[in-house]
Amino acid sequence: MVTATPETLGQVLGQVLQSAADAAAAAPDALSQVFDQAGQTVGRTVDQAEQLPADALTALEQLIDPPDWASLLIFLLLKVRDLDPDHLSVGSMQPDGWSRAVTLTYTVEPGKSVTIGFAMTDPAPARHGIVLQATAGLAIAATPLGPLTFAVSSQGDASWRMAFSGGVQPPAEQASINAQLSWDPGIHAGNDTAGISVGALRLVAVLSTLPGAPLYSLRLGFGDAARPGLEAKVDLGQLLGALGAIVHVAALDESYTPELVLTQGAGPQFSLGEKSSA
Repeated sequence: MVTATPETLGQVLGQVLQSAADAAAAAPDALSQVFDQAGQTVGRTVDQAEQLPADALTALEQLIDPPDWASLLIFLLLKVRDLDPDHLSVGSMQPDGWSRAVTLTYTVEPGKSVTIGFAMTDPAPARHGIVLQATAGLAIAATPLGPLTFAVSSQGDASWRMAFSGGVQPPAEQASINAQLSWDPGIHAGNDTAGISVGALRLVAVLSTLPGAPLYSLRLGFGDAARPGLEAKVDLGQLLGALGAIVHVAALDESYTPELVLTQGAGPQFSLGEKSSA
């Protein structure tokens, strides 16, 4: 595998995803049996995520004990669904020429939804990757689901396919989708005198076939200006008490807010976002 540097992060990420896809495809065929049991999307040529019936969901839940490469994704999707079962559903889809995919769909109202699918089940020559699709006119404001917060807006009914082997397959029509996701681990230890805090993992993805816009723009970051991705501070002067008034020791406040930006037609941009007051 390529060594991870700011210049090769995009390539490394692709190799990690492909390794996960290969591991899932090489796993026992229990997941394929679940798709067969559902029997709702086999043979479909139009992208459409179908909610899995209760017995198929039960079979999925049985696959995650104990978890492995193939079931870890299912485990995560089921846990996310449990955060808002009134709007979220786990299902399946099979775009033409692609592996069958496990999907997570957020439905605002009948006919208004956004779906992300992970096609990692069937072996080659079926393609592996991520499918993202949305109906026209979505405008979902920042919505918290436990530690997760997401927002989505879209123009046009469109389906986007991103193969792990490279490249984004856009829809033929003019459309766009802007998706934002953050996950806050809620880690903070200590206090203002001596402490460590961890900010939120943030993802902003913009896909567009509108005139003049890049086909894709991906921004992956850890933390933001208000709360760094990782911050450590120690004020030895306060910790030393009366001795701190005699011996001056500068306070340490070190933080990092790394960010990776990938845009069509431009090289990867990486910033460590280091700040120090030592």
